[in-house]
Amino acid sequence: MPWLQELGTNEVSEWMKRRGITPKKPMKIIHMPGNMIMEAVRRGDGLTYTPRIFVDEEIRSGQLLEVSSENDVGGFYIVTRPASCDNPCGPL
Repeated sequence: MPWLQELGTNEVSEWMKRRGITPKKPMKIIHMPGNMIMEAVRRGDGLTYTPRIFVDEEIRSGQLLEVSSENDVGGFYIVTRPASCDNPCGPL
């Protein structure tokens, strides 16, 4: 499943570095304008790293799935649509 990341940012690699994760193979990262990312996530097109305020209601309602949270840097979530992870997303 690809990561959806805003143009001009390095959020995914920064998150991986903070968590001590070294991918075994190159990650699939799709760079796109920020206003399109949540629309793509809601369709199940990938994962994104986003501030909690943008997704909290949708997580509570079950529309989005919290894959990971990071409260120590301001309350960020990695989210995707639940059906996207029917066959478990696997380790990040």
